[in-house]
Amino acid sequence: MLFAEIWKRLMFLMLVVMAFLMTIGALMRYFFNSPIEFADEVSGLLLLGITFLGLAYVEKDNAHIRIELLFKRLNGGMRAVLAKVNWVIEVFWTVIVLVCTSLAVMDFFGTERRSMSTEWLIWPFACVMVLGTIMLLIELVFGKHNPFAFFRGKQVASPESAQEVAK
Repeated sequence: MLFAEIWKRLMFLMLVVMAFLMTIGALMRYFFNSPIEFADEVSGLLLLGITFLGLAYVEKDNAHIRIELLFKRLNGGMRAVLAKVNWVIEVFWTVIVLVCTSLAVMDFFGTERRSMSTEWLIWPFACVMVLGTIMLLIELVFGKHNPFAFFRGKQVASPESAQEVAK
């Protein structure tokens, strides 16, 4: 639980820094006609980090967006089927993202691609995408919201009942 709290605070700090840079950059551009050249780039990198590092955290809390209107109208058996189909799609999508981001990191590393204004190497920042995707895959496969019994030992019919099992 300590790790999750530290992770949450890190993402919040990244969000605050991003908002600060964007605000200062806009004020400097408006009042002094002199924008901070690296503000947009660093803010974009922070947004990338928040997005990818937040994937597993949000999955852990079962807070990803889904169509509740449809899901709540289904009976328990259909919810279980839908939860399993959704899980398979999530894992498939995550594996595709993992492969693509890994290939991008290898390309960025091999070509020593750099950012435009700061001239920083891009591959270390792209590694955040790979790390976040790996963490999401681990959470999907071994987390408490996995609807398949063979990974956790208990059968879960729906995300709501997964929360009951986790308690």
